[in-house]
Amino acid sequence: MVDILDELHKYVPRTTTMQTIDVCTGGGGTTAVDIHVNTFSHIPLGGDQLTVARIRGSQRVEFNAENGDERLEGFFPVIEDWHTKMCFMEVIWKRLYNSCSGMDAGTLFQLREVINRRNVISDVTKDLTACEEFMELVTTAHVLTAAMHVAGASNLTDLSSKILSKENPTATATSLVQTLCRQMVTIEFIMDKSTCGSGDRVVEYAMETLSLGLLLLEFKDSIREGDGYRVLRCWKYFLLIFRATQHKNYCIEALNLLMQYYYILPQQYAEQMLWGRFVNSEGGPGQNISTDLHMEHLNRLLKGTVTHLGANKTPQAIVRAGKALGVLKNIITVFDKLTGGWATSNHTTRSEAEDLMKVVTELSQNRVFSPQSGRKHRTFPSIECNKLIASINKKKLHLWMTKKVSQILKLCTLSR
Repeated sequence: MVDILDELHKYVPRTTTMQTIDVCTGGGGTTAVDIHVNTFSHIPLGGDQLTVARIRGSQRVEFNAENGDERLEGFFPVIEDWHTKMCFMEVIWKRLYNSCSGMDAGTLFQLREVINRRNVISDVTKDLTACEEFMELVTTAHVLTAAMHVAGASNLTDLSSKILSKENPTATATSLVQTLCRQMVTIEFIMDKSTCGSGDRVVEYAMETLSLGLLLLEFKDSIREGDGYRVLRCWKYFLLIFRATQHKNYCIEALNLLMQYYYILPQQYAEQMLWGRFVNSEGGPGQNISTDLHMEHLNRLLKGTVTHLGANKTPQAIVRAGKALGVLKNIITVFDKLTGGWATSNHTTRSEAEDLMKVVTELSQNRVFSPQSGRKHRTFPSIECNKLIASINKKKLHLWMTKKVSQILKLCTLSR
């Protein structure tokens, strides 16, 4: 890792100045020596949790080197969002997905069977996109079902008529959403358990699905819109959720990120870290993706290019292929637009609206938001909404954060 960072550090912008210092010589005398001093324009170097940890480790290894280049002073490591979203999806799946829950109406696996989403599997890392799209659809269905429950509507048409028939439909819809959030969304430290299912584990499962799903959608939408403040707000929740689910490394990185923005980094670099987390390679609003996901796309393109080198695969050829990725990507994009992309087979396109209606119907028929004493899922008999955050010991959390903050401040080399 040190060798890789040494190579990358050559591209860090810098200004070089000449300084004269006095160096001790034999006999107690001194002599003037001119030295070159580099002042770096620091840049964020991001990646997943393991990459960021290795960057910090490499900087600690080189801490006593002679100059700033060897100490890798031009970098400050930053955790990125796409791999974090994958970790959060693993948390959701571990809490709410069970392949034995096919008979429990309203659970994720049962809804997967209802709409026949065969590409949704237990290991989200093997097909994150499919699992993510499925969770987005299920969350949307839960929002609509909860709105129907709050408004006293029997179906979506009835819900629409109840809103549009009012004198101010916008204000009515806003009030409905506010009531829904107060009654159904439960992500907080302290809450009134009397509003959390009233002992009905089916309702508590549905509220937990709604709450975690909305946090996922908030995180996705903030990335798409390139809204750094909303991303940072989501990271505050992730700090608590990762702490509660024993994802210790990502919990530490969440604390690192918040410390970097609010306390450690100079304002210029803090804003660079906050707003430089996104890439928009397509153009237009709402088309941003995380920088680590963009890097995954480039890595896949590079791997395909290197594979086609065949017997010509040499280190020099791989470096040339890497430097040509930008031009190569543009050529492929233009070619796909001119030719219509890959020729499709006989596969049919699934109707998202049809699947959404099926899930809403399933949830409504099973009255997942209507409390019934003693009701529970067979595979989730003891689930409680908001258990992840509400169960955190606040005193232990405070002590842990105090200890980690002290460690972070001792190791940081770039500060306000």
